[in-house]
Amino acid sequence: MKASLQHRSRGQSIPLIALMLVVLFGMVALAVDVGQTYAEQRNIVRGTNAAALAGMNKYLANGTDANVRMALEQSLAANGVRVAPYGEPPEPGERILKAIYIDASGSQITSCPEVGGCPQERVGAVKYIRVDVDGKVDTYFARLFGASDLPVSSNAFSKLGYCTSGYYPIGVRYTIDGVPTIDADGFIKNDGIYTDETYNEQPLKFKKLYLHGISNSAGGFSILRWHKDNQPSGNRDSLAMMLAGDGNVADGFTEAPWPNIPEGPPEYEGYPREPGIFSGSEWIYGSDFNQSQPPFTGSVLPQLEYHKKNRTLMTLPLYRYDNGNTTNPAYYVETLGSFLLLDYGRDDGGDFLTLAYVREGGKCAQLETNPPPSDKLVLKGNVAYIPRWQVLDPTDRPIQFLVVLDVTGSMSWNFDGQGKKNGSVVSCVDGSTTCTSGPDTAWGNEKERRIYIAKDVLSQFVDRMKSDAAARPYDVMRIVTFAGDFGDYINSGGDVGNEAGAVNDLTKVYPDTWTNNDVVLKEAILKAGQVGSPYITDGATPSAVGLARATQVFDAAPDKAPNGQEYRRVVIFVTDGVANVLRNGMLNNYNNCSSETVGCQAGRIPPGDPNGVLAPLNAMIVEAQNLYQEHIFPSGGDTYVVALGSNTDKTGLDAVSSTGPAAKADDPEALEKIFADLQQDAVYGECRAAVGERTDTMAADRVGKQPDGFDDLTDNTVGFIYLESDTGYKPAPIPIVADPISRKLSYVAEDLPQGTYSMKAFIGYRAPEDKTARSYSLFVDSLPNTPQLSVEVTPGAASLNAIVERSFTLDLNGSICGGAGS
Repeated sequence: MKASLQHRSRGQSIPLIALMLVVLFGMVALAVDVGQTYAEQRNIVRGTNAAALAGMNKYLANGTDANVRMALEQSLAANGVRVAPYGEPPEPGERILKAIYIDASGSQITSCPEVGGCPQERVGAVKYIRVDVDGKVDTYFARLFGASDLPVSSNAFSKLGYCTSGYYPIGVRYTIDGVPTIDADGFIKNDGIYTDETYNEQPLKFKKLYLHGISNSAGGFSILRWHKDNQPSGNRDSLAMMLAGDGNVADGFTEAPWPNIPEGPPEYEGYPREPGIFSGSEWIYGSDFNQSQPPFTGSVLPQLEYHKKNRTLMTLPLYRYDNGNTTNPAYYVETLGSFLLLDYGRDDGGDFLTLAYVREGGKCAQLETNPPPSDKLVLKGNVAYIPRWQVLDPTDRPIQFLVVLDVTGSMSWNFDGQGKKNGSVVSCVDGSTTCTSGPDTAWGNEKERRIYIAKDVLSQFVDRMKSDAAARPYDVMRIVTFAGDFGDYINSGGDVGNEAGAVNDLTKVYPDTWTNNDVVLKEAILKAGQVGSPYITDGATPSAVGLARATQVFDAAPDKAPNGQEYRRVVIFVTDGVANVLRNGMLNNYNNCSSETVGCQAGRIPPGDPNGVLAPLNAMIVEAQNLYQEHIFPSGGDTYVVALGSNTDKTGLDAVSSTGPAAKADDPEALEKIFADLQQDAVYGECRAAVGERTDTMAADRVGKQPDGFDDLTDNTVGFIYLESDTGYKPAPIPIVADPISRKLSYVAEDLPQGTYSMKAFIGYRAPEDKTARSYSLFVDSLPNTPQLSVEVTPGAASLNAIVERSFTLDLNGSICGGAGS
C-alpha cells in the first residue's frame, strides 16, 4: 500500500478569492473615481481657457477690476465650474479662482496684482491675465482606500494682441487744423450722445464727419487701402471688398514708405516696427475719391448698411498727417479706435459718415502660453514737474528788498576769475593754481574786482529807489552778507559745527533796520563784508547759511508798511561761487573735496548715506525753498538770483530762483542791466514769476494743447520722451500719460534693445494762474540740471522682471519772462 504525500483541507482557496475580489473592487473604484476626476479636469481646462479670454475681453471694453473678476466667474459658471467668491474659502463643490494682472515684461502689476483686489479701479498697463483654477473632486469608492478626494487644476494666459480682422479702410483725422478731434472720452466737439442696450451705462459721443479732400480741407475722414498695387486708388469695388464682413486686411497689408515732408514726426529706425501688422506709428496708403467719383455708391452701399444694421465694432485708423500728395495720398496712423457706424450718405457738404467713438481699437484677447522671456527690456517711470507761472497780481504795494550778498574771498577777483599770487596774475578758477582768499590774491585794480562792481551796482539800485520815492515812499531795503566757515568737516578735533552759531557768526545784516534812506543804505553797502578795505573780502561760501539768515530777517520784519498796506517781499541773491560750506558752518572737505568742485558739493555727506547731512548745494536749495514758501510766495514776491562772473558755475542756483533760470552776469555791463531789469520787474510788474511745489499729477484742463501750440498733446497725453541708443537706434516717441482717474504722470517704453540711451523729454503744462502753456524739458533731479539724460537699459540695471525704472522731474528750460521756454 502506497502512502499519499498530499494533504487536502477544505476552504483553502476562499481567502485567495476574497483577496482577488478586494483588488478587483479597488480597481473598479479607482477607475470610476479617476474617470470622474479626468472629466472634471477637462471641464476645468476648457472653462479656464474660456474665462481667460472673457476676462481680457472685459478689460478691453474698459472694464474695472470688479468687471473683469465678474467676467471670469460668469464664464467659468457657464462652463459648469463654480468658484468661491473673491477672498472667501470654497464651499463643497466650489473651486478656487485666482487671476493675476501681468504687464508686457511678464511681471505682476504692482499697483493691483490680483484680479478682484481693487474692484473700483481700471488697472493700467495690462498685457496678460493669468487665470488659475484649483480644487478637489470628492471620491466615492476610493475613499475606502484612504483617498477621499483627488486634485484638479488648470491655468491659462490671455494676452492683448493685435487683431487679425475687423479693420476697415476709413481713416479718422486725429486733428483738424491742428485742433484735436478725439480724446479718451470720444469726440471732443460731438454732435450728440448715442445709447442702446449695450452702451447704456457708458453712452457714446457721435459726430458727423465729411470726406477730407481738395474741396474740403476740414473733412474729418479719408479712405485708405491696404496695398498700393492690387487695390486701385478711387475704386469702389476694391473699397467694397475691404468693407465686407470682417474686412480683408488678413489677406495682407503693406505699409507706405516714409515720405520726405517738412511736417510730421521724424522717421524712426527700423520702420515699420511690425511689418504687415497694424501697430500705430506707420504710414498707410490712401485712396483718392473726389466729387466726380464719390465713394458711397454702388457695391459700397450694402457693406455700409450691413455694419450700420449689425452695429459692427469697426476698428478704424486714426491719423494726424498726410504726405501732401492728392493723387497718391498716404496717411500717418498713430493709433487705432473702435467706432460704431450710425449713418452714412451724401448731402450738400459731401460724402459723410456719422461715427460714435467706443474705445481704443486694434487690440484683441488671445490665448497665450506662459509669457516667454525676452531679450528686450522695459524702461518705465513716474514723471513730476515744477509748475511756474507769471504773477498777475497788482504791483502797487510797497516792497521789502532783501539783498543776500556773497562777500567771500573770490569776490576780490576780477570777472574772469583772475587774482594775484606772489605778485603775478593767475587764474583762480581753471584748476592750474590754488588761490587763497583775502588780500593776498585780490585783483590789483580794485575797480575791476567783483565786489567793487557789485557794490557799485547796488548803489545804483539805491539811487533808483530814491528817484521813485515820491511814487513809492514805503519801499525799504536791507542786506545780508555771508562768508567764512568753522573749519574742516573732517578734522582731528571732532568739531561738528552748529547751525545757530553758523547764522550768528558767518552772516551779517546791514543796516540795523529796514530803511529807504539812501545815505544809510549806501554806507551799509560800503561796509558789507569788508576786510580792512570795503573792496577786500575773505572766506568760504556758506550759501545755505546766508539764506537761512534771510528767513530769520523776514521772521522779525514788519508785515505792513506805515500806510497799512502789506509788504511784497523780494530777495536778490548774488553770488560768484559754488556753495562749499555745510549748513552747520563746517567746510566740506570730505574726500578732499575742492571748494569749486561741483560734484562733491551735491547730495549728502558722506555720499550715498541717507542719514548723512545735506551737502552745501542741496542745503542751499532747501533753505531757499523754506525762505520762498514761508515769506516770499505768501507776500506775492519773488526770489531773483544773479550769478556773478564769466566762469561762475550756476549749478543749483536755478532751483533757488523763483523767476526761472538764474541770471548770468559775464561782465560789469551785464550785471548793471540785470539789476536794472529785475528792479523794474519787481517794482512795476512787467514780468514777475512764481513757482509751485513739485507735483506728479496734472489735471486735464492744465495740459498744454491747441490752441496753445501743442498739437500732439491731449487730455491724457501730456508730453513725450525721445530716446536714442549708443548704436543709433531711435524708437518712436514714447508718450507721457496721465492716468484717467488719479492723473498721475508716467511713461512706459517697451521692447528696448539693451544699450545706453540718451533721453530727452518734455511736458506741456498750462498754468491756470496766468492761463499760459509752457514746455518743461529740464531734468532737475540731480545736479547739474540738464536737458538730456543718459540711461542704462541693460540687464544689470534692470530688476528681475526685466524693467529698468527711471523716474524724473522736469522744470522749465527757460525763463518765465523770456517766453514759453523750450
